[in-house]
Amino acid sequence: MPKFQQIPTTIEAQYVARTVGPALSKGLAEIVEKRPVDPVEYLAQFLHKFVENRRDAQQEQDNKILVEKLRIEKEEEEQHQEEMRKEAEELRAKEDEARREKEAEEKRKKDLEELAKRKEEVANTAPALPSLAEEEDQLVEFGETKLHQQAAVAGSNLSVLLKENYSPAARNQQFKTARDVANELSLAENVQQIDEYIWDLVAQEKYKHLHDLVLLGFNELFSIVEAKYGNADQMKQNGMEKQAEQIYTNLPALQQKIKQIRTFVETNNLESLETEVDKKWYLYYRDEQGKSSLHKAIESKFFNMAIFLLEKSPLLSKLNDCNEKYPIDYLKQIDEASLTESENQLYQTLSQKLV
Repeated sequence: MPKFQQIPTTIEAQYVARTVGPALSKGLAEIVEKRPVDPVEYLAQFLHKFVENRRDAQQEQDNKILVEKLRIEKEEEEQHQEEMRKEAEELRAKEDEARREKEAEEKRKKDLEELAKRKEEVANTAPALPSLAEEEDQLVEFGETKLHQQAAVAGSNLSVLLKENYSPAARNQQFKTARDVANELSLAENVQQIDEYIWDLVAQEKYKHLHDLVLLGFNELFSIVEAKYGNADQMKQNGMEKQAEQIYTNLPALQQKIKQIRTFVETNNLESLETEVDKKWYLYYRDEQGKSSLHKAIESKFFNMAIFLLEKSPLLSKLNDCNEKYPIDYLKQIDEASLTESENQLYQTLSQKLV
């Protein structure tokens, strides 16, 4: 076997072998294979082409690295821009939420101030008389009353408050009458006092007071009366013909009338309502939540209906519900932006009438 001379171990020899050796080896191998006429010139051309190819390969590699670097930088920039956009959106959302909360808080404070002002005005006037039909300038206030408070206390003298015309039909924020409060606390004596008040109204033939109780939704009146005086036949047998007619004929007829009017209001049947309401005090009815006809019309955005009711009886604007909210409070809860142009015109008209 031929023996090859080893590369000298000097630094210079090792450097030449490492840097030039591979190219020379390939060039010499081609010379041996192809046997050119001028081996020296062939080797020179081979080395020149070798350098160009190596430079092109390096340039291609550098280009790939640069492209990848630019791609990464672009992705990082896009990610940064997206993060900035999200942060800006979150900041705007927080600012909008803070603004809405501030506006809502200011509205709540304003509403509470108006409510406190109304309650103070009511507190400075005499308690409401029971008969709305005769005393339309007096109101039956719903919400928590002294009668509710005392009905929850054992041994209270409720007859004093009832004589001061605190209505047993008024309901608190839990939609309970004073009788309901006493009954739930098992205060039988307090329940008895309210029942005796009702019995006295029947015995003394105070029919307008009884009418108003039905108008205000005090439907337990019938069971209270029957527990004392019996049914219609029993009352007549005991010489209470007039009372029997009122309790078992006239008051149920009033209930039906109220039910009919309530249906007209809640279905926005203005034409039928105009025909059937021959007495404006029919419109003062209250439902189980203390809402009047005007409350219900505004709540349902039946603005034409609400305007008619208010023109028929301006007193409706002064009636509150069990949460002590007035019709104007219901109107303020409506988002004007949700209204059509025609609805908004009616809204503004109604708003002016309620001021």
